[in-house]
Amino acid sequence: SATSTKSSTSTTPLSAMLPSTSNVSKLPKAEARAKIQDTLKSLRRAGVLAILRAKGSPEVAIARAEELVSMGCRAIEVTMDSTDWPQVLGEMRRRLPTDVVVGLGTVMDDTVCDLKLAASLGASFALSPIDPVGFVEECKRRGLVAIPSAFSSNECWDLQRRGVPLIKLFHASTISPAILKSMLDVGPLASLNILPSGGVSPENVEAWWSAGAAVVGMGSNLVGKDIAISPGSEQLEAAVSQWKATQRHIAKNVFDKAAKRAESLELKQQQQPPSSTLTTSSTTSTSATSTKSSTSTTPLSAMLPSTSNVSKLPKAEARAKIQDTLKSLRRAGVLAILRAKGSPEVAIARAEELVSMGCRAIEVTMDSTDWPQVLGEMRRRLPTDVVVGLGTVMDDTVCDLKLAASLGASFALSPIDPVGFVEECKRRGLVAIPSAFSSNECWDLQRRGVPLIKLFHASTISPAILKSMLDVGPLASLNILPSGGVSPENVEAWWSAGAAVVGMGSNLVGKDIAISPGSEQLEAAVSQWKATQRHIAKNVFDKAAKRAESLELKQQQQPPSSTLTTSSTTSTSATSTKS
Repeated sequence: SATSTKSSTSTTPLSAMLPSTSNVSKLPKAEARAKIQDTLKSLRRAGVLAILRAKGSPEVAIARAEELVSMGCRAIEVTMDSTDWPQVLGEMRRRLPTDVVVGLGTVMDDTVCDLKLAASLGASFALSPIDPVGFVEECKRRGLVAIPSAFSSNECWDLQRRGVPLIKLFHASTISPAILKSMLDVGPLASLNILPSGGVSPENVEAWWSAGAAVVGMGSNLVGKDIAISPGSEQLEAAVSQWKATQRHIAKNVFDKAAKRAESLELKQQQQPPSSTLTTSSTTSTSATSTKSSTSTTPLSAMLPSTSNVSKLPKAEARAKIQDTLKSLRRAGVLAILRAKGSPEVAIARAEELVSMGCRAIEVTMDSTDWPQVLGEMRRRLPTDVVVGLGTVMDDTVCDLKLAASLGASFALSPIDPVGFVEECKRRGLVAIPSAFSSNECWDLQRRGVPLIKLFHASTISPAILKSMLDVGPLASLNILPSGGVSPENVEAWWSAGAAVVGMGSNLVGKDIAISPGSEQLEAAVSQWKATQRHIAKNVFDKAAKRAESLELKQQQQPPSSTLTTSSTTSTSATSTKS
């Protein structure tokens, strides 16, 4: 299909259309970077990327592009399966104002080579529904913003590692703005620049912006269904009428909203330092580094003089410690996630309060205020049967696992699968809990000996879907920790589905500790905790205690091999299945 598309484009008389630029060469690195930065700023200001998948004549598509620009559109994508896309792209660039950015969409593995042509025709960016081989690198060479697709936080972060400046969240219809917001609220993930597409509508476009989307992609529900219908089709006349009668007005309304958003962003940018603007993913390292730097001021030597220089554990000792922690986590049933923005003492006091209710496992995230002090003091004050660990570990904070182990952490979690994370956890005797989303990602972690896998974001699926996955033969050996979507209302459903333990944040531990001091919302959140949330949390821990009793009873009735163990059991299971 892609090959035939390429063949059909080769007949376009490009030399006649753009004689001076058809042999465009690779840009110098500095020039390419500057061009990419300018395009990123233009895309964010645009707010909406209009996607033209034109099946009629090129002139009809170009006319629609001009009409959209007259309404306020400032970014247009021409897909490669459009009729004669080179003519459409080149003519659009020639006719449209220079402050309107245009680009190429639906690039696949075997059409990456066409990026040179797209750049010569005036494209400033390129998109793909996948992550094509060589796509990102070729875009960089041509000074194009590369926008490959991803879905899970792991996939997004992997693209971020490779210097991808803007990531297409595809298909956006399978998640929601609330889920995107919850992902971007997780520490370093806030640096991700996301373009949701395939599910954004005029009705929910503002919700996606509010959730943190840098720009959104919209197709036929914005640009009209008529241009995507081949000439001669029975539906064409009705679609043209619909565009004229209603869709044109809806599109104008969307672009008006985008213009207001652009004004608001510009005002905020003037009030903030330049680093807060949309940039390439190099900002991630800076953000994570600053988080690390802020923790380095903690007087750890005074807090834990005897353990601050903890060394790697012997393998046998590390394995035994990991086994004990896994059993403790399963017995706990619920992992309370503390993302504390107030004083460390407030966070520690909340941890003690949760433990008094029955909590037996607590995670302190790395974006908490002075996390080393919170983690170390929690370990010192809380009972030994309560396990504590570190959350939101990223690529450049894996090195802090040594410190976390010295402070008494028994496990560590991440919203992604950081480089070297699993291996370092094993060396320190910590249970490694990286994130996965699909069965493929989960099984890949299982192959690498990961004992417990964070299913993130759990809100995008359901307990029923987890159960159906764990019902598939060897997949039953997966030890799953759903997080980011577990609530007091559905916690038992997740346990019934086979979750080893579930992670719960502000809907369990209270919203007040995640609010920075001085915020207007703080007083109301404290009142809410005292009035209702504290009682809800106690109820959850009571349910977890009953579940622990039930699990212990079942364990006494079954052979030892049926208990929760590290994933070394998986290899045996998988091997016997294969044999």
